[in-house]
Amino acid sequence: MFFERPQMLLLLITLLIPIVYIFPKIKQIDSSPYFLFKNKKVTRKFVKNMQGMLYVRSILFMLAWFCIIVAFSGPYWGKEIIPIQKNGSAVSFVFDISWSMTAEDVLQEDSSYISRLDASKKYAKSLLLPNKTDDMVTVSVVLAKGDGYVAVPSTEDHEAVFSVINALSPNLMTSKGSNIGAGIETAISTFPTSQARQGTIIVFTDGEETIISLEKALENAINHGIGVYIVGFGNPKGSQLQLGENKITTFLEEGKIQKMISNLKNKTSLYNIPLYYSKFDDNNYELLKILYPKDFNLQESYQNGYEVKKVPRHNLFILIAIILFVLGMFISYRKISLSKIASVSGFLLILMMFSSCSYNVKESFDLLQGNFYWHQKKYQHAQMKYLQILNSSEESDNQELKQYATFALGSSYVMQNEEEAAFQRLESVAPNAPDEIRFASAYNIGVLSYSVGNYEKSIQSFRNALMINPQSIEAKINLELALRQGSKTVQNNKSQVKTASENKEHSVLKDAVFSIIRENEQKQWKSQEKQDEFQSPTDY
Repeated sequence: MFFERPQMLLLLITLLIPIVYIFPKIKQIDSSPYFLFKNKKVTRKFVKNMQGMLYVRSILFMLAWFCIIVAFSGPYWGKEIIPIQKNGSAVSFVFDISWSMTAEDVLQEDSSYISRLDASKKYAKSLLLPNKTDDMVTVSVVLAKGDGYVAVPSTEDHEAVFSVINALSPNLMTSKGSNIGAGIETAISTFPTSQARQGTIIVFTDGEETIISLEKALENAINHGIGVYIVGFGNPKGSQLQLGENKITTFLEEGKIQKMISNLKNKTSLYNIPLYYSKFDDNNYELLKILYPKDFNLQESYQNGYEVKKVPRHNLFILIAIILFVLGMFISYRKISLSKIASVSGFLLILMMFSSCSYNVKESFDLLQGNFYWHQKKYQHAQMKYLQILNSSEESDNQELKQYATFALGSSYVMQNEEEAAFQRLESVAPNAPDEIRFASAYNIGVLSYSVGNYEKSIQSFRNALMINPQSIEAKINLELALRQGSKTVQNNKSQVKTASENKEHSVLKDAVFSIIRENEQKQWKSQEKQDEFQSPTDY
């Protein structure tokens, strides 16, 4: 179990109040002068029953208070698979550079032998195809020996990656032994938590470990929604390796790796996270499909990735607290009438209905929760919610909610600098969508087009926005800016964009992105007498 706000658990100390103060008072009831002298009709049995009722009610209230405290502490347990759209690929190469990788037992096409490490270099460079910058494959390089070390952080500069790969050697790290798991754990840390790319770890190793950590690291990668591909190098039958004065036999631990992967697949079969092993001489077709899905006409299937998240359980504790409180209230009555039983039953039925509410109510709540994440700048969490809403709205054929979710998803991509994905979502807003959605989509397309230097599209988008809402001052200002930039030469455009991006921390572009948000916040407080006035729809 994990608690988001564990400091709230300190309130559990308040449970000592009924134990120290209330329970002793209940115990003293039977010795009260009122019951002993003033009320002769009260029997000892009645007093005992009342004491029991008060004890039970107090315990129920204590349990309800306990559940409320736990709920506010943010409990999580269990795991769930969340679909999330991925655009582009983020790959981490993990190279085992232990001394066993220097064994020369990898056969080449010319019948010569090279070392396992040299073969892994050659294999890795074959995966980074030239002239594939449109796919925006970011690559990081991690070295694994006695520990894990990031040699190249995540980058699109493949030349830097090539230079590091060419220089790989066991002498690069002074730590001893082989710790492949530490390399995978380090690779996991190279993926930003808010990224919108499909993360994949490719491990180049012979599988020999002096520190047993591979299986645990693989499971951790799956729990982060990151696929792992292990490429084995070496001879399963063993090869002789001279280390100083000693000669040792080193193997490709193929069977151990395959058994480990099989166990993990059975354990995590519902996660849909790729986990595979292949040998160095196998076809690298599967890896190329992951890196370059567009070249294999797999754009749609590889855009939808998965992330494994802990399941929040605060709603469960709140529901239990309400039930315990209601039971504590009604147990105070010695005689429960049919009307009271019906009232309690009806109340619990309403709670059950809310806990399994209809699509419309649930989707609206998810949309509100996504907006909450968006305003907290937790754009990855907001993106997950919007994707869930989009999928469920398509199932329930709720077109209006679908358009809201489409725009909100595009807005989350804008804030993550995922221009291509943002364009795709914002341009897919239907022509029959509500005016506020169409306006906000056209407005944000104009801002994005301006940011990438497509001033003609920016001008047209701002004009489309003004056709929907002619009263928008921000759209008029941004249209004028786009017209001025469009009239200048290409050379001036480049220099001015560069100057703006380097010297202006709060540029006009950033102000334009947030202007629609400010407009909505201002208008939502206007009086109801101005309901016909157009309101900006960025915040959903």
